[in-house]
This record gives sequence, structure tokens and C-alpha cells, in this order.
Amino acid sequence: MADRIQLRAPAGTLPSLKAAVDAGADGVFTGLRSLSNIRNFPGINFSTEELREGLDYAHARGKGIYVAINSYPQGELVQTVYRDIEAAVSLGVDALIIADLAPLRFVRDHFPEVPVQVSVQGGAATARAINLLRDEFGIKGVVLPRILNMQEIAAVRRATDVEIETFAFGLLCINYEPNCAMSCYVTGVPNPTYGACSPAELIEFDEHDDRLDMRLDGYLMNRFTADEVRTYPTPCKGRYREERSGLVTYPFQSPSSLQTMTMLPRFVEAGVDALKIEGRQRGKTYVREAVSVFREAIDAYYEDPAGFAVLPKWEARLAALFEGGDFTTTAYGEKA
Repeated sequence: MADRIQLRAPAGTLPSLKAAVDAGADGVFTGLRSLSNIRNFPGINFSTEELREGLDYAHARGKGIYVAINSYPQGELVQTVYRDIEAAVSLGVDALIIADLAPLRFVRDHFPEVPVQVSVQGGAATARAINLLRDEFGIKGVVLPRILNMQEIAAVRRATDVEIETFAFGLLCINYEPNCAMSCYVTGVPNPTYGACSPAELIEFDEHDDRLDMRLDGYLMNRFTADEVRTYPTPCKGRYREERSGLVTYPFQSPSSLQTMTMLPRFVEAGVDALKIEGRQRGKTYVREAVSVFREAIDAYYEDPAGFAVLPKWEARLAALFEGGDFTTTAYGEKA
């Protein structure tokens, strides 16, 4: 376990990877350009040559690269996942981020020396589950689902010796990964297997004079006016009309971003090893800004833990990156 809490950043492209490293990330997580990862969006992810260049860049600066192999492959996709694991290992990645049990076993049997972190998509939220994965597959770390409060995270920390990583900023999923079936219900495409909630190829944008309609597989997910913040159309963040009252609202989840900087001391006190910034689908400006702000805050905390306070300039810079215009600390706060 690290002496100081680590900061890990997303990178969907090589420029984003370099931006994350230059801005002060301790590690960068990426994915290969295939269905082995669940951020399989057009225009992002890495070829093997790009990953090799990214590894050289990061390693020359003492930073680590983590490769997400976090889909749940079925049928012939299993071999694709195995080949991606072999490619990532051959390039010298620092760790693999894996969700499914079959890839976990493949790594244990063929590459036991490679550190493995269980993806948030693995849904390991208890010390019992985490320790089982450690004992059976030799995992070294876990990304906790975003459903635990700080007391529960601390309890997990006390009961396991694997590295604990938690999300600290970015796009928010309130569901218990990988158990959300909303997108699959609408599209017939299972998110954990085929690489994306609300696959881009099934999204339609219908521009009008004063509004934008967003549809997923033909279903209207949201309708934005020109002055509203527009968010990616997913069923859980859709805005719907209540049949009886006629009220249009967000019945499942408002499109708020996760922003936990005020909770940095509590993450440290709970024994969290690493903070994760979400956003492999975001550009290098987002990555550079988010990493820079969290780097400044973490360094400031360790310089003076007792006097640590969140600066307004940090909050303002992060607010410019919000997906939905406002933020939440979600389940990390107290539960009723």
C-alpha cells in the first residue's frame, strides 16, 4: 500500500494519456480498441502501437499504466479478450483491470506475475467478496462500486489487505455495477458484454430551431432547449413525463457529476489507496484540468493535513467540467 493516496486518471487517447502524466497523475487507465473493454466508443481507445508509445512515455516519467479488460465476453469474444490480455502483458503494462471471472482465471494461470485489479464492473463491494477474489485469483486491488458510504469503505479497508480504489470525480453511475439492465432493456445490447451503456451507433440527435431531441434505439431519452446543459442520453438519466400528473422530471437519476474534493481527508482516514477520475470518453482538456486540480489538492493536504481546505478556484475549475451542471458526493456521505 502506498504511503500517500494515489491519483489515477483516464485516457481514451494518446494525447489524453500524455496530458494525464504531465498534469501529475500517478497512474493512467486505458483500454484497447476492441470489445474487451466497456468504453468501446468510436474514436477512443488504443491500438497496440499507441499503447506502446503511451507506456514508454509514462514509464520514462515514473508513472504506471493500467489496461481495462473489463467486459463480460460471450462466445467468440472470449478469445478476443484473451488475445488483448496477451498483447497488454507483452507490452509491459503495470496492471490489468478485469471484471469477469474467466479473464481473471486466464491471467492467474498464464501470467501470475502481472498485478490485477478488479474493475468496478466486477461489483465487489464487500470484504468477503474481495478476499475470495484475492484467494482464488491473486488480485492485488479493487475498484469499489459507487454505492458505499465512507464508514462502509473504512470497514472494507479494515477487513482486507488488497489495494482499495474509489471514484472521486466525473460522470456518475448510481447503479450497482455490473447489474444495471436499463440500457439493455431499451436496446437489446448488454452493456457488460458489448462495450457501452447506450451504444453510440443507436443514438439519434434530432435538431430543431430551439431544441435537441436525443433518442436511444428510437426511444426519446431527453429533450433539451438551447439554454440547457446537454448530457449523454442514457435511460437512467433520461427525463420523462409522468403519465398522471404530466410532470416532466428525472425519475431515476439527475445528470449530476461526482465531485468529492471536500471529502479528501475522509478518503485518507478511511484508508483508501487511490482516487480515480472517471472519463476515458472525455478529451485531453478535461483530463488535464481534473488531474491538475486534484494533484494540487492532494499535495496541499499532505503539506498541512490539519489546515486543509478546498479552495474556491479548485471548485470553479472542476465545475467547468461537470456533465450536468451541478455535482454530488453521492453515497460517500451519510446514509439515512
